[in-house]
Amino acid sequence: MNRLNDSGKIRFLKLKVFVSAFVIFLIGVLPILVASKGIYLWTGDFEYQNIPFIHYLVEKWRTGIPLWDWYSDLGMNFTGSYSFYGLASPVVLLGILFSDHALYYGLGFIYGLLFAFAALSSCMYAEQYVKKQSSAFICGILYAFSGFQIYNMVFMFADVIAMFPLLLYCFDKLIHEKRPAGFAVMLALSGIVNYYFLWGECVFLLIYFIVKTVTRQIKLDLRLFLQLAFETVIGIAGAAVILVPSFITVSGNTRASSLIFDTNLLAYDAPVIWKIVQSVFILPEFCNSGAFFTGYPMDVASVSLYIPIFGIIGVISVFRKNKKSWYSLLLSVCVIMMCIPLLNSIFSAFNAGYYARWFNMPLLIMIMMTGKYIDDIETSDVKTEIKLHWFMMILFAAYGIFLLIYKKGSFTNCLTTDFIIMYALSFLGLVLITAMLYQKKSSFLSLKNLRKVVCVFCTVVLCGYSVLNCMALLGTAVDVQIERFNIEQPVVIDDDENFRIVTDDSNNNAPMMWHYPQINLYHSLVSGSTVDFLELAGLERTQVFDIDSSVYALCSFLSVKYDFYFNASVYGAKNESEDLLYKRKGFDLADTQGNYVIYKNENYIPMGFTYDYCLNENYFRETEKDDVENAMELLTSDKAEKKLTTDEKQKIMLKAIVLNDEQIENS
Repeated sequence: MNRLNDSGKIRFLKLKVFVSAFVIFLIGVLPILVASKGIYLWTGDFEYQNIPFIHYLVEKWRTGIPLWDWYSDLGMNFTGSYSFYGLASPVVLLGILFSDHALYYGLGFIYGLLFAFAALSSCMYAEQYVKKQSSAFICGILYAFSGFQIYNMVFMFADVIAMFPLLLYCFDKLIHEKRPAGFAVMLALSGIVNYYFLWGECVFLLIYFIVKTVTRQIKLDLRLFLQLAFETVIGIAGAAVILVPSFITVSGNTRASSLIFDTNLLAYDAPVIWKIVQSVFILPEFCNSGAFFTGYPMDVASVSLYIPIFGIIGVISVFRKNKKSWYSLLLSVCVIMMCIPLLNSIFSAFNAGYYARWFNMPLLIMIMMTGKYIDDIETSDVKTEIKLHWFMMILFAAYGIFLLIYKKGSFTNCLTTDFIIMYALSFLGLVLITAMLYQKKSSFLSLKNLRKVVCVFCTVVLCGYSVLNCMALLGTAVDVQIERFNIEQPVVIDDDENFRIVTDDSNNNAPMMWHYPQINLYHSLVSGSTVDFLELAGLERTQVFDIDSSVYALCSFLSVKYDFYFNASVYGAKNESEDLLYKRKGFDLADTQGNYVIYKNENYIPMGFTYDYCLNENYFRETEKDDVENAMELLTSDKAEKKLTTDEKQKIMLKAIVLNDEQIENS
């Protein structure tokens, strides 16, 4: 590791990088805060999942963490299901300091602290390898406002991204200086905050350790090996309170248990590779959108390796000069793993879905390499790298023009705006770095102002995303999006009975904040028993399952009494049912509160009902209708249809309890 020299020295480096990132964040999200009157919103999952979950988890920390939560979906292991969604996240823990109402307005401040911590931790890591403190400062800002970080603002991953550089920093201190305890503590904290990312971080740490050993950056002896093994075991054991219930939950979830071995193991389709290449040169579009190389799950996989202003220029420059260095070898290994499905899937425990949520790890190394380039930026010759960057930007622009002219329909208006703004900002970054390297006059764009230019550019980028968010949220109006949560006046049903509810939109989790159990919660990690039950009823459960008119029998079976329909067009109006845009089968209009139209299930069955009949599970699952009718005379429909439909299965569940052979024998 390098020692910092006096050139580029910054007084109070860590404090300044922390404060700078915090200020950049607040200015960057100002358009959102102004449009929403102080409430920090971000379109997509942040609105549908993060805000409801944060409020719900804060409340549970105040009132007591349950072992089993009956208010989430059909019931779930609370710790195992919410550990992925921030149960022990700094966002939630800091949220405890705010009242329920103030938390809406405090989220911007809390996330600003997370971005500031990301800058601080990455600055500390880079400081070990760069020569100038100014380079370490820039590395911190680049990581905190990288394309990967900005893209993932829609998810609850900001805490994990912020903590990873500190984990790697403590690992370095252990293997280079044999400093005890720090690595074990950070490993435990990382697992407690999010077990999914802990797995990927452990894989990366193993590769990191092997590469440093092979390149003789560390001298491995028995003492170091035992100390490393001991701290690893202690760190994992410290996170066991989260890891054990999470493993139980994940092992029963079909989405998580789908493995890659039934798919192509050696080669991705061309769009995946090109998406990775694009992410190096251009800021990412919003989650779940894409202009060039698009498709699920690629559009939600967190594919981004963009470094503000510098792009790939500094990385290639340092790589070419130090091809045999540990960081060049490590980056080469990571690139190979990105491009081979089997190797990429290692970071998500061989899951069949495509994920790139480990890209912040090689990105940190790329940013550190950029910092090494900044150390010698005035003497480095990067003409080849600049030309490559310009060529790729022109290539993507030409491809975009081709799509617009010859492939009409490839772009929608939303994606055109999204991509053009991201491309324009990326192009601006390339213009800035080119101007700073080649202009001779003393001006704001001189290299002596590089730190300021980086900070201003990152602020502009975040402002651009915020403006796009405002445009997305303004599909109706920002206030209407806020009214999803009925902040000033929660929806209240005057009903003392135990019941469940359903919502019109499976992505709307707001009712959970009002303590109404919602059977179609937008939650990826429901319990395995719920998945099995819905499969038995003929329904598939992934992140959500859609409740339409064909499953009204299931609503009665699950004691669903009310339907909360969010309708922006009737805000504040008492409309008759025939004037509304929506009405579920078997439900009648009961009330209107704010944006919510409330329907009541006329076929509601209270919880705790009993059966007069039972039916063998084997008959129920895959048998022909004739066999079921021979088992019990409950079906009266035409026998022409051999297989039971979903609707028929759900009606049978209202007549007879479904049991396996052993349960029938014991009954």
